[in-house]
Amino acid sequence: MDERNQKPLVDEVIQKEWKMFDKVNSLGGRASCQDNFPVFYVMRYSQFSVWDKDVLESYYADLLKAGSQGMNIIEQKYAYMMRETSPDYYEKYLREFLPGITEEKKCLAEQIMEIVMGFYSEAEKMYPGIAARGRGGSRRESISGETSVDVYQRGELLTYSSATLKLYYAMVKRKKDTGQNMVLDIYARTAECCGYDGLEAAEKAARKRKEFYQ
Repeated sequence: MDERNQKPLVDEVIQKEWKMFDKVNSLGGRASCQDNFPVFYVMRYSQFSVWDKDVLESYYADLLKAGSQGMNIIEQKYAYMMRETSPDYYEKYLREFLPGITEEKKCLAEQIMEIVMGFYSEAEKMYPGIAARGRGGSRRESISGETSVDVYQRGELLTYSSATLKLYYAMVKRKKDTGQNMVLDIYARTAECCGYDGLEAAEKAARKRKEFYQ
């Protein structure tokens, strides 16, 4: 993927997500991260800039469709996350207001999760300092208090259309089959955006600082 050629589309995706993120109503009131666009941009750019073009275009179409229907899929992502973090609240207050999850989407999401969590496990072993400053790996709270990677990732995947999920699965499967680790690619792009000269420098800094993004 040519990052330079895709940057305009990546930026469009991020802007549409930011508008939705800004309108998310959380139980504890407005979160501080909702007023920090620079960090939001780095986090999302680091992810989207390593995606295949067809996946990015499909997700952009998802955002456009959601917007035209008055839906906030970023808010839906956090609601889906609460299926695991607060199941009683989810069942009582959220489930009936969310789009139904088809068996096809569930299956695709879990196939993707199996590969992505494998990427994450490998990346965590190679760069534990960077990994420790982000979300915890599997169904646990990280030291930063963020929801675990698997809960967050699954919640996000469930907001994608079936078309996007199929393309996403094809992307991560190809990367796995060719020995690529998408999580390491995201780490590398994040390190670059934060001004570090490669992952080794970012790892060294992460072990010294409380937050990777300081």
